Amino acid sequence: MTPLRLAILSIVIGLLPIIPAIIAGIMASICGCEINDAGVTGECIVFGKDISSHLYSMYVTAWFGMISVPLATCGLFISGVWALFK
Repeated sequence: MTPLRLAILSIVIGLLPIIPAIIAGIMASICGCEINDAGVTGECIVFGKDISSHLYSMYVTAWFGMISVPLATCGLFISGVWALFK
């Protein structure tokens, strides 16, 4: 493992939970429903099926960012220090 690989891994770990939430927000706006922390308002119909619960589950994964973003920050800091003293 090199400092660069640790930095890339840290960025991926930090952003991974946020990507499904962004996709859920885009899909909700395309379907014409609104999604927030309280749930989904309106029905999100795609191909005749209501996907509101799935979109909400995807949206809530952003809460894992409260764990992954600090871990990613620590990983970036460690990789920076490692690169300086290497």
